[in-house]
Amino acid sequence: MNVQFTPGQPLPGQTVQFIYSPQGTPLENEPELQCLAMYFGSPAFMKNRQPERVTLTRQDDTWTGALPLPNEATGVAIAFMVAGPPGGKADHNEAAFYSVAVHDAGQPVQYALGGLGSVYRTAFPFIFGLGRDDIPKSLPLFEQEIEHYPASRADYWADILAIHAIERKPGYRELILKGIEEAKAGISDMGPTDLNALAGLYGLLGDRENAEHYAQLVIQKDPKGPVAQSERARLVDQEEDLGRKIALFSDFERDFADDNQTFWKQSLTTGLITAFLKHNELEALKQFIAERPALFNDPMMLNDAAWQLAEQGTDLSFAEELSRKSLTLLKEEKQPEHVVLPPGLDWEEIKKERYSALIDTYGYILDRQGRVAEAFDAYKQANANLPAERSDPEGNERYIRCAIQAGHTDEARENGEAYIKAGKGTSGMKAALRELFLTQTGSSLEADLYIARLEAEAKAKLREEVTKLLVNEPALPFSLNDLDGNTVTLADLQGKIVVIDFWATWCGPCIASFPAMLQTQAKFRNKPDVTFLFINTREREDDEAVLIQRVAGFIQENQYTITVPLDLDSQVASRYKVQGIPTKFIIDQQGNIRYQSVGFDYNDEKIVNEISTVIELLRAEPVGTGK
Repeated sequence: MNVQFTPGQPLPGQTVQFIYSPQGTPLENEPELQCLAMYFGSPAFMKNRQPERVTLTRQDDTWTGALPLPNEATGVAIAFMVAGPPGGKADHNEAAFYSVAVHDAGQPVQYALGGLGSVYRTAFPFIFGLGRDDIPKSLPLFEQEIEHYPASRADYWADILAIHAIERKPGYRELILKGIEEAKAGISDMGPTDLNALAGLYGLLGDRENAEHYAQLVIQKDPKGPVAQSERARLVDQEEDLGRKIALFSDFERDFADDNQTFWKQSLTTGLITAFLKHNELEALKQFIAERPALFNDPMMLNDAAWQLAEQGTDLSFAEELSRKSLTLLKEEKQPEHVVLPPGLDWEEIKKERYSALIDTYGYILDRQGRVAEAFDAYKQANANLPAERSDPEGNERYIRCAIQAGHTDEARENGEAYIKAGKGTSGMKAALRELFLTQTGSSLEADLYIARLEAEAKAKLREEVTKLLVNEPALPFSLNDLDGNTVTLADLQGKIVVIDFWATWCGPCIASFPAMLQTQAKFRNKPDVTFLFINTREREDDEAVLIQRVAGFIQENQYTITVPLDLDSQVASRYKVQGIPTKFIIDQQGNIRYQSVGFDYNDEKIVNEISTVIELLRAEPVGTGK
């Protein structure tokens, strides 16, 4: 065991000491580690529970720490990762975590096993790279909890049935429906939590009628609860009429005035700002902001309003006013007590990141007003503490164009070249630097060669980085029907490079990544040894005909010319351990997975270049090597 807890069977409220030895784990020989803890307990204790940092002390080849158990906690789970932001190497004990439970007379107390199972439904696993497909690991914990404490069934029945829905094993529908009926019969007076669980389970089964029925019962029982809030927010968001939208938002503010609804109010306010500008109701927007000083006391909220105003260009002086205020508020802002910071970050670092975003907005507003010298100073501040590798390509382009216009041509070239080499340039930036070079040299050929050299350096660096990302593990076989009724099997594609993109129609990042994927597909359309499969999965619809119609309609509406195999039961995604979508795989000619990426960072050029580079590397490999 890599972790030793003392005491091994603590009492409520005790402090548990631990020693961690990373030998034999992915963190062996790592010089700096960090530890996160997730205290667990009853469902009430787990509500809004967040991971907490643990101070580590190194002693030779081991690390020690202390875990003070809250009186209501029934245990704590910990895991380790390399120092720095999430995404690096981690030791989560093969998704089981390292945990210690509160005991009484040698037995785990009630909610110790179930509480540990609940950890899998929090943010804790995702920090360490785990995902949806790891949730079923909590099933035996819930079952053991109920075995020890039958009364706990009332707390975990819905979790167990939801896991069956995730696993989708043969007979899962019948199993869930039976469990639902047993719950209805066994719980005489269902409260909002149980009713909401029923709504969710029916939703997972594709039974929209029952899902909506029980969702409405939740709202009736708890008209100010989270379900009611979500439904009311949806109505505000979907309303097209501006006057009605404002009235619905005002009602939302009034009815939920006593609740901390920062997320909903910020999200809805962003949509309202967009609606005001869409209808050219600038004076009404000003009044809306003036009437809500508490809401617009958030620097990021003000920045969003200022940015949207700047993009429209209707009242840049008002946009400047809001932007200035956002910068002032940020300087005074203190870390909110309820906010748990991501691992590896502190509040001052976050404020620096926010300052870069806010001062960039300010620069953009000045730029649009023709105040080039001031805009350049703002852009320069926005990029001052930001490494090229972490910069925003579009922001970089604004900075470089403004630098050229302001006469800072040396700085424009130096920074522009760095951005392009780091893969953070844009076609517009390259055009601006080419024009600058042409102006300075008078040679169109030399200007073309200048840009070509920068792109070559960027490509060489990308090849080096991508090579480090390559893996080599067998791809599991699959056979799926596509939208045209054709059978698509991996075996039939042997000898080709296969690019797979797992996506769903409801997934925003999936849809946002389509343009880049289509560009990449077009780039290789004349290469018969490369094929693209856009596998639709996790559509949240059990009616096969409805699902197919939805996907087909989406493809037709967008006029996409792509192959769409249908992973109707999401089994292929599960077998490929897809944790979130979009997820992309590239399989080589021998049928081995060589590359995987999860998510989308809204940089089309980056994804086109990265996937293209992987394909080119694989095409250049001697056939049969797989290395």
